[in-house]
Amino acid sequence: MHALLCSLPLAIGFVATSAGSEEYVIRDVARESFFAGKLGHLVKEDLTLERDGRRLTIRVRGDYHTMCLRVRDRFAVGDRISLPAEARDDRAVDRHRIKRIARG
Repeated sequence: MHALLCSLPLAIGFVATSAGSEEYVIRDVARESFFAGKLGHLVKEDLTLERDGRRLTIRVRGDYHTMCLRVRDRFAVGDRISLPAEARDDRAVDRHRIKRIARG
C-alpha cells in the first residue's frame, strides 16, 4: 500500500505557462497535518494567490503524505504558478493542474 501511494505523480514540475492559463504568485500557504502512521503525516493545503493586486484562496485537491513528497516539491510563499483559466472559479483545484513556473 505504501509503495502504491508513493508512486502517485504528486511532484510539481517547472513548466512554461500554457495558453488558457493564468499566472499567480503564492502569498500564503496554510497546511493542516494529521498523523498517518508509516506514511508520516497526511497534509492538506490551502493557497492564497495574488494576480494583478487581487487575492484568491483555493483548496488544493490532492492531499499528500510527508513520506511521499519531498519538502522542496511543496508549494511555498513566493512561488509563481499557473492555473487553467477556468480553475479560478472552482475554489478547489486538483494538484496536477497547478504548474510551478518559478520558485519564490
